[in-house]
Amino acid sequence: MSEIKIFVISLKESNRTPKIIKRLKQLKIKFEIFYGINGHKKKNFSKLLKVYDEKKTENYIGRQLAFPEIAASLSHINIYKMIIRRRIKSAIIIEDDAYPSKILFKWIKMNTKIIDNSILSFYSYPSGYLGKVGKKTRVEKVKIHTAVTHINNSSCYQINLKTCKKIIKITKGKICGVGDWPFNYKKDNIILSSTLPYLTIIDDAFDSSTAPAREKFLKQNKLINFFNKSILFIIIKNLIYLSCIPFVLKKKMHFDFYKEQFFEKSFFFFKNIFLKNNISTYTIFKDKNYYYDDLRLHRFFKKK
Repeated sequence: MSEIKIFVISLKESNRTPKIIKRLKQLKIKFEIFYGINGHKKKNFSKLLKVYDEKKTENYIGRQLAFPEIAASLSHINIYKMIIRRRIKSAIIIEDDAYPSKILFKWIKMNTKIIDNSILSFYSYPSGYLGKVGKKTRVEKVKIHTAVTHINNSSCYQINLKTCKKIIKITKGKICGVGDWPFNYKKDNIILSSTLPYLTIIDDAFDSSTAPAREKFLKQNKLINFFNKSILFIIIKNLIYLSCIPFVLKKKMHFDFYKEQFFEKSFFFFKNIFLKNNISTYTIFKDKNYYYDDLRLHRFFKKK
């Protein structure tokens, strides 16, 4: 029997909940739903402020968090606390917009472990760089690729008891930074990694109103479309980040945060142009070759 516990983060009023439940039942994955606080509702603002370290957040990331950001981060922090209380050795945390592959069931059934002081994503937003050489696992062709820069919190990831304890110690159980992640992965010695192929995809189609509207807006706004696709703009942007000018202009932001979120990623952008020894999560984001075969049929890959 697998020691890995599965937690699904959702909101009681979310229309995504029945869809992720249906998918997990199809995959025969046992799970426990964790209902978070809705950060869009004013009645919850006072609760969220009690767990939010406003001063520490602003001094670290250079801005305040919106209430939905606080609420989303709190759900993860509260699950870490629950894992510690219940002494759960290993857990997979799934947000309700995830669409997992059937291979995730095999991963869980085989009780696949991760090392202490690490977080393993089964999907990675386009946010950084992974090592090109992956470590083999017992699960078919799945490999673990260690991140060489910060990568964002994914909607489906594995964490263990020791890592949860470390994060709670670092944050003191408070929301003190963006949820991706609430620590400096190098300074705090927490290893970030991702599976390849990805074992999860983000089902934007769950959000029937905002996702199509966003896509329509981006198509209509030629200027935004140009900047998103212009190689020249991307090069200039990364040169600016390397110059540290944005950090100097910021009134409040810790250099550790700037270095991890901007400087190092720009450095690896140029390094990768010449050496090509890392995998860019920006370029593989919609590449079917980096997703497990049952995910390749998903509507995520359909042309807008």
